[in-house]
Amino acid sequence: METIVDAVRVWFAERGRAKFTWLVADSSTPPDLRERLLGLGAQPDAAEPSYAGMVLTEPPPAVEGVEVRPVETFDEYAAVRELGWDLLGMSEDQRAEPRARLASSWDDYQTIDIFNFAAFIDGRVVAAGGVQFTPHGAYLAGGSTDPDYRGRGCYRALVRARWDAAAARGTPLLAVQAGAMSKPILERLGFRQIAAVHALVDHP
Repeated sequence: METIVDAVRVWFAERGRAKFTWLVADSSTPPDLRERLLGLGAQPDAAEPSYAGMVLTEPPPAVEGVEVRPVETFDEYAAVRELGWDLLGMSEDQRAEPRARLASSWDDYQTIDIFNFAAFIDGRVVAAGGVQFTPHGAYLAGGSTDPDYRGRGCYRALVRARWDAAAARGTPLLAVQAGAMSKPILERLGFRQIAAVHALVDHP
């Protein structure tokens, strides 16, 4: 165990990372993996020590007045990225490098099987959420909404759109790793918790 942990720490150190996170689920093996990592120096994430593994197996409510569809153009992709940076509070200086890589990251985005859905109001991207389709259902990845448009159903509309996309593929199921903020919203949409995922911060 110690040898594997050391190898992971070296891998992150070689890439200049100051810290990284282990995600340990109820089903992780060995069964005492969380305790072993804590014993080797990892610490519970102070911001979000655990997440809820949740699934949805029935259609969530439809939402009127919000257009949601997969990102289709570079401009839409850039708008989704800018929205995420806004919510992270990134400065113009901090955005310079990822902005310079936008064109190449757009090219990469079109070759992977993770998709961004965007919510539009009056033609503007006001919310976004990712999804990865699997043979068993769709895994939701992230979600962000412009503060000026919260409370208008954008998040719920994004969930419904991704449900419809999964159902169209013959896999009507959504799975998500939910934090404390999103868990109550997802529960109201019909998601139920089936697992816990612990976040442990470690240092190279």
